[in-house]
Amino acid sequence: DDATVAELCRRAAEVRAQPPLDYRLEGRRLLSTARAAVHRLLALAFVYLHDRDEAAAARAVAELSAICNFPDWNTAHFLDTAELAFAVGLAYDALYDRLDRDAKTAIEQALETKALDPALTPCRHTWWWRARGNWNQVCHGGIGVAALAAAEAFPEKA
Repeated sequence: DDATVAELCRRAAEVRAQPPLDYRLEGRRLLSTARAAVHRLLALAFVYLHDRDEAAAARAVAELSAICNFPDWNTAHFLDTAELAFAVGLAYDALYDRLDRDAKTAIEQALETKALDPALTPCRHTWWWRARGNWNQVCHGGIGVAALAAAEAFPEKA
C-alpha cells in the first residue's frame, strides 16, 4: 500500500544520510549490526526495485561491500550470521542486474565463506540445526536465502 511504500522510501533516505555499517561487536554479539543490515538493505533494495532509484542502488551496493568486507559474520553467535546472510542474499538478488562482475564475485564469496561454509560444518556453533526455538527458524531461513542467492555460484553447497 502507499503508506508502506512511503515508509520504505523514508527509511532509504535516512540510510543514505548515514555511513555504511561497520563491524561492531557488543559483548559477543553482532546482532544489532545484523538487524540494521536487514532494515537498511530491505529498504534500499525495495526503493531500487520499485522506482529504479539509482541512488538507492548505489547506496545498497556500498552497504553490501562494507558487510562483505567484515572479517566474519560472527558464527559464535550464529543468529548474527543468519541475519547477515538473509540481508546480503536478499539484496544480492534484488540488485543482481545492477551489480558488476567484481561485486557479484565478492558477495558470492562472502555468502560462501561467512554463511554457507559455517552453516554446513558441524561444530559447537551449529546446535541450532535441531533447536526448537526461534533460532532454528531464523538460522535456517537466513542460510536458506543465502543458499538460494548463491546457488548458481555454489550449487553443491546450496
